[in-house]
Amino acid sequence: MRGAFDLDDEIGRHHANEHLDLVGHGLHLPPLILRHGEAYKLALPDGEVDLIEFDLAISRARGARAAGDGPTALEAYRRALDLYRGELLPEDGPAEWVVFERERYRSAATEAAQLTGEMFLENNELESAALVCARGLQIDRHCDRLWQTRIRAHELAGEAAADLELRRRPALEARGERLARERALLTGSAEQGRDLERELEAATDRYLSAARELSQRRRRAATDFARRLEALVAELAMARTRFEVRFNEVELSADRWGERGVDEAELFVSPNPGEDLRPLARIVSGGELSRVMLALKTLAAGDAPGKTLVFDEVDAGIGGRVADVVGARLQALGQRFQVLCITHLPQIAAHATTQFRIEKTVRGKRTVTAVEHLDPDGREEEIARMMGGAAITPPVRASARELLRAGAKGKGTAKAKGESRLEQ
Repeated sequence: MRGAFDLDDEIGRHHANEHLDLVGHGLHLPPLILRHGEAYKLALPDGEVDLIEFDLAISRARGARAAGDGPTALEAYRRALDLYRGELLPEDGPAEWVVFERERYRSAATEAAQLTGEMFLENNELESAALVCARGLQIDRHCDRLWQTRIRAHELAGEAAADLELRRRPALEARGERLARERALLTGSAEQGRDLERELEAATDRYLSAARELSQRRRRAATDFARRLEALVAELAMARTRFEVRFNEVELSADRWGERGVDEAELFVSPNPGEDLRPLARIVSGGELSRVMLALKTLAAGDAPGKTLVFDEVDAGIGGRVADVVGARLQALGQRFQVLCITHLPQIAAHATTQFRIEKTVRGKRTVTAVEHLDPDGREEEIARMMGGAAITPPVRASARELLRAGAKGKGTAKAKGESRLEQ
């Protein structure tokens, strides 16, 4: 039963004592009339009023507001408004009823409406602010703060709607002009239709002329491109690899025309002698694909700078001189692009501008990956470890130092062979 406690019931006694404790702590709850062995409620035409919970909600809201906890205060004030049914309270009642002073109860509910509306207004929740103020004005229609908050919410809502209309107006005007043109076309004479057909035919002829010229140039350049690509990958431990660019035999249909013309092209490769040419994406391994990509990017070094290139397993199956060539090419690409390379070879790592060490460890039952940025001394130690394993001797450190020195000399001056040919 809401709004009263049965003192014969252990739970009822607990809640009654808890309520009296709250009164004793200065929460200004209303006086209660409790009678042993009997439970009381405020009986109203459409149910019961939870008077205790209303006062607790008001107290929580005031405490949260004093502590600067806006969200909690807002929630508690809204709860109090949901519970308020003061217009149904009797003017007075017999001694056995739980009685609230009508004016104090109405004042607390007005406070809840005022502050809830103002908090909604601060959060730019204009509709909610207006609705809460309207609810508050049903409680006290002479409250100036409620009227001011409600009027301000409606003003801001009107300004937002006007601003939205201003932003939408150019788009609406443009659409209106377009629709007017379409209407003119639909209702125009047959001569206008013939003019449009002639314009479309002329534009189609211009497009096909440019696209077919582009197609011829592509097909002439494809053979030279394949030979240059073969020369580059040969330096990356992929000697005797063959490439061929294949085009569609029939022009693309009109519904597939675009800015790239009427061609479709695919790169075919044969990585080993005696094997047929097949689509690149279907037959090469991860390491081979990284090296082919390295060669392609070297040929395309004229691309706009600023891209990020990622190479993984680029060192698979190589070492020695070839690894040094790969490192030099990556270094050259690094002058125009951001290049990220995962490698286990010291010859490649020595060409880097910045080096990180990545380690995996098991802590408890979880695998943890750590990434450490290496300073110059750390780089020397790591290159030596990559060269000599766990046993790092003075000669190994000296070799690591020399490898780093050689890699540093190429920075700012080194250009891969294929890139130099492209720029000439």
